[in-house]
Amino acid sequence: MRKKLLRRVSWSIGIFLLLMFVAVVGLRFYTRTPEFRALLRTKILAAANDALNGELQFTEITGSVWRDLEFHDFAIVQNGEAILSAPVVSIDVGLLGQVVTFLSSSTIRIGQIDIVEPKLTLIQDQEKNWNLAKLVKKHDDPEEPGRVTISLNNIHIKDGRVQARTADGKEALITTLSGDADINLGPSGATVDLNKFGFALSSAGVPDSTWSTALSLKQGEKNSSVEVKQLTVSTAQSHVNLSGTIDDLSAPTSNLTLELKKIAAKDLKTLSPALPLQQDISGSIRATGPLSALQVAVNLTVPNGQVVGSTLADLKKDKPQLQGRLELKEFVVDRVLALPGVKGNINAQVAFKGSSLEDAEASLQGRVSGLAVQEWTLGQMALSSQLQNRRLAFAAQSDQTNGTAELKGAAVLSETPSYEANLQTRAFDLKKVAAQRPDLPAAKINVDAWVKGRGTKLETMQTDTRLTLTGSQIGGIQLDQARAEGSLRNGTLVLKEVRLAADGSTLNANGTIASVAKNAKGRITYVLNAKDINPWLKLAGIYAGGGLRADGSIAGSLQAPQLDGKANFNQLQMSGHRVQSGTLRWTLAGSRSNSWQGKIDLAVQQVNAGISLPSVEAHLNVDGTRPMALTADILARDVDQRVQRVSGRVTQSGERTEVALQQLSLQLPDGAWRNPRPARLVLVGKNVTIDELVLQRQAQTLNVKGAFGLEGPQDLSVRLNGFSLADLRPYLQTAPDVTGSVALTVQVKGTAAQPLIETTMSIDQLSVAGQTYAGLTAQSSYQKERLSIDLRLLQDTVNGLNVKGTLPIYIGWGAGRSINVTGYSNLRIQSEGLSPTCVSAFNKDIENLQGKLSMDIVLRGPLEALAPNGTIQFQNGGVRIRPVGLSLSDIGVQVNVTPGSVQISRLAVRSGGGQLTGTGRLAIKGTSVTNIAANFKAQDFQVVNTREYKANTSGNLTASGNLQEPVVRGDLTMKGTLRPDMGMMKGRGGVAAQDKTIVVVQNESQLYTAPEPTAEKPKDGKAASTSQEESSPFQRLRLDLTAAISRGTWIYLDEGSVEMTGQLKIKKEPKEKLTVAGNLQGAHGSYSFQGRRFQIEQAELSFTGGTQIDPGLDIVARYKISQYQIDLVIGGYTSKPTLALRSNPSLEQAEILSVLLFGKTTADLNQGQKNALQTQALKTAANFVSSDLRQSVAGKLGVDTLEFGVGDNLSGGQVEAGKYVSQDVFVSTKQQVGGENQQEYAIEYDIAPNWQFRSSTSPQGKSGSDIFWRKRY
Repeated sequence: MRKKLLRRVSWSIGIFLLLMFVAVVGLRFYTRTPEFRALLRTKILAAANDALNGELQFTEITGSVWRDLEFHDFAIVQNGEAILSAPVVSIDVGLLGQVVTFLSSSTIRIGQIDIVEPKLTLIQDQEKNWNLAKLVKKHDDPEEPGRVTISLNNIHIKDGRVQARTADGKEALITTLSGDADINLGPSGATVDLNKFGFALSSAGVPDSTWSTALSLKQGEKNSSVEVKQLTVSTAQSHVNLSGTIDDLSAPTSNLTLELKKIAAKDLKTLSPALPLQQDISGSIRATGPLSALQVAVNLTVPNGQVVGSTLADLKKDKPQLQGRLELKEFVVDRVLALPGVKGNINAQVAFKGSSLEDAEASLQGRVSGLAVQEWTLGQMALSSQLQNRRLAFAAQSDQTNGTAELKGAAVLSETPSYEANLQTRAFDLKKVAAQRPDLPAAKINVDAWVKGRGTKLETMQTDTRLTLTGSQIGGIQLDQARAEGSLRNGTLVLKEVRLAADGSTLNANGTIASVAKNAKGRITYVLNAKDINPWLKLAGIYAGGGLRADGSIAGSLQAPQLDGKANFNQLQMSGHRVQSGTLRWTLAGSRSNSWQGKIDLAVQQVNAGISLPSVEAHLNVDGTRPMALTADILARDVDQRVQRVSGRVTQSGERTEVALQQLSLQLPDGAWRNPRPARLVLVGKNVTIDELVLQRQAQTLNVKGAFGLEGPQDLSVRLNGFSLADLRPYLQTAPDVTGSVALTVQVKGTAAQPLIETTMSIDQLSVAGQTYAGLTAQSSYQKERLSIDLRLLQDTVNGLNVKGTLPIYIGWGAGRSINVTGYSNLRIQSEGLSPTCVSAFNKDIENLQGKLSMDIVLRGPLEALAPNGTIQFQNGGVRIRPVGLSLSDIGVQVNVTPGSVQISRLAVRSGGGQLTGTGRLAIKGTSVTNIAANFKAQDFQVVNTREYKANTSGNLTASGNLQEPVVRGDLTMKGTLRPDMGMMKGRGGVAAQDKTIVVVQNESQLYTAPEPTAEKPKDGKAASTSQEESSPFQRLRLDLTAAISRGTWIYLDEGSVEMTGQLKIKKEPKEKLTVAGNLQGAHGSYSFQGRRFQIEQAELSFTGGTQIDPGLDIVARYKISQYQIDLVIGGYTSKPTLALRSNPSLEQAEILSVLLFGKTTADLNQGQKNALQTQALKTAANFVSSDLRQSVAGKLGVDTLEFGVGDNLSGGQVEAGKYVSQDVFVSTKQQVGGENQQEYAIEYDIAPNWQFRSSTSPQGKSGSDIFWRKRY
């Protein structure tokens, strides 16, 4: 029975196994049938579509559920757009092998999932929700979690692509998305391991970057954690690493480190273009601890600075609590940050604490060195501030390099903040602070500024302010005081006081402006008194002067202002123009429609602006209409009381300005030019249209009409008929007298950039400086950058001057081009014979210029380097040169001109019976003379013929070098007569030379005329020569002459004459003074002294070669009287000659003079002869440095002092003698020589040091007493 039961069980099991095998085999074959795959596809799609807010799509399933399945053309579609797609998704199921594992541990293991080239599209809607977040449907009743564990191993993604688009249209693209991951989903939690994951990110406004990471996420029933093994982000220039852990995501505790290998400034600017960083950053940021005590440490380094900080934060509270510090070390602003114009090196520490403004506490201590903002250099600056209980106190102080500046203040930070601040500067050097601003004047400023108030809104502010400047200097202005004080109360600004006092000028103003925040209205009055406006205008770079007084008011609102006032000015001058006095009055009112109404009146007297106008009046009336219009009437009177007048109406609308010229009257000496009918001028943009402007005076007319402008087409016509050149004479007084009748026609066509200009001119009855001409005609034509000219000056019916050719020049005023030379010239100048007489009118030293000038010159090439070719001939010439008294005759010059040289083939001229001949050559490059080679020969040629000097010379001269350094050498022999103005032979008295520091004025008005500017001396005290002096030919000259003075050369003086011979060496180096070295000797001649004729024994003038030509004197003249032989010895220099008398037998100076005058010594003189001796001593001492003679005569006369004074001549001289009768009492007598022969007697008494009493009387009854106080300084 038992065996039978076992057999049945065995059979049953076998049959069951057989059935199971058949079922498995059948199931296996069934799962490969199309029906099963269709069923599987249907079930998968139904399940997916039930779970998704979208549609799962794939074309087919291949493979086997027992091993792996492949879903082809896999896609999840939402709203017709694929969110996720992949060509193939392969899942290794291994279902058969999962049965036992699932039954034993409820675990499903997916061996491998391969996703190749997946594409994910992320789209954000207007509510900022992403489509992926809404992909999975949410169920109201979530199912209880099962106990099944799903293990997804070896998830491979390759070459994925993610495209994201935000709600505002920005797009980002992730490419090359690849990675390996393991995911375990169990009942107790989930584990996600990203073993290797990377992608490339590109998006507009973000640097292209690559990302790679390895991290692990563990989610349990009680807590979750994240371990970031590595997160690396790299761009082409930056590299960042993040690593660390976050434990318990429900109450996170962090231990993260962000290592900044390098963050390129260029990448940061791509992310935030406004970021001014210009240096790369490196460093680290570390965050550790729970949210209730999160510690963050920052250490950032740039090549020129470091930022170090730490913060302890409690982020669990409703108001996060922060406490920390931040430190900047050697932070060079201008290198680290791209802040234009800002420089400085910052070292600062900041400490902070609190959770909001109510309990915030903070402090700042810092120092900035080399601080500069824009073009202002502030130097060293110390900064400090403290915040506590909403009160912020701050202070800033500069060092003393550029003066001192200190700012202190405090503010209470509330809904309506209150504040108070003080700014103080002392000796603040504006020139040093603004060294990069050469336009600013030098200034040292002392400022005290104060502000105190409440509120920041103009409608409710309660603020007072005060500004004071004392003892400050701006430019050349000394500010005695400057003060401004005002207040702002509920939108009303009150200017309590504005006062300025400086250099005799004052400004006072006050007023009120109401409703500052909205429609401001008010009234400000001012009074300005400026003794001289020159210092103030110099601050603006304007050089002018004069006195000004102005007072007026500014009232109304900004939208409708009212301006009233008047100004009186006197002695105004600018750029050589002067106005003696004047008055300006104005009354103007603006409106909300931007129109003005009112009038301006100007009246000035004695205007000198090239021409003299005793009075000018101008009246402007503004209508207040739209478009704006005004009428103007200007009237001027010249020195001959001729009236010049212009009046009209100006209308302006947008770019269009129309001028209706009603009256134009110009009074000239021969009559008035007037417009017979009104003219209209219209200015639109840069173009003006003239509707036939006509001026007439009898038969003379000027007609201008057409269109002219700086751009566009041109059509202008100018015609002038019968204009008399003599009318210009009163305005060109320094020019030669020119007369004639001018006819001129100018036609302008084409465009501003390429104009066509035709000009014709003729002058009839032409006369220049008395030289009459048959006439002058000229024609010119300009087009295509070529100017053709044809000019003919007719001296008579036969002779004249012709100029004809073309010039390559651009004459345009459009297209941004200026007038310039563009190519080659071709010009011919020809004359068969022309009189040079008119040249005399241009040089008063030349007169009676005669001769015949003929030429034929062709000029070709660019204007800056014309190549001349031709001949110039001057024949039968003659001229008188007035300064040297020469009459030159038989002047003949032959010049051949070729490109690069001027050849003088013949030069001949006669003077005083002698002749000068020569030849030469000048090498020319461009407009410069590069070489000179000339030879001249003189034969008894007269070089000077005046009363003082007559001289003839013979010899040879050579010239070489160039114009920058010409060289003249030669040997000359000179003979003549000289009558020099020798100061040593005449009285040295007379009118003293004018002191240049004293200005002589003729009337009071000239007191206000500023003197002409004078050249300042450099610091070394040497006078700076002007550039004109340095560039003069004589300054550049190198001279080396030998001059032999031959016999027959006499020097004539009023007291005698002497014949001189010798040799002089005359030299000069460039930019140095002329030197003369050598000796002149003489042994023949005579000299009269004290009525006696002395015979010249020897005479020598020694020139030492110094820069000052002052020859030494060694002259001995002899005279014999009775038993005495008397020698007159003159020594010293011509500037300071000395006189000595000697005799044989030997006598004193006074005795010798007495013997010469009276034939006997002083002991034998009577009183009259002694007086005569005084007079003659006076004459002698006046002419020579002869103190020995004077003291000798004083001693012989028995007095302590003997003084001589000389006027313009000896008749104005006087002699004074005095003697001390005690230590403090001095008695003197004064005798006038010549004239009225008056006498005076005086006594002087020294009361005390520096104090003196003097009393005098005369025989004529003139008496007086004086007390003097003297101080030597």
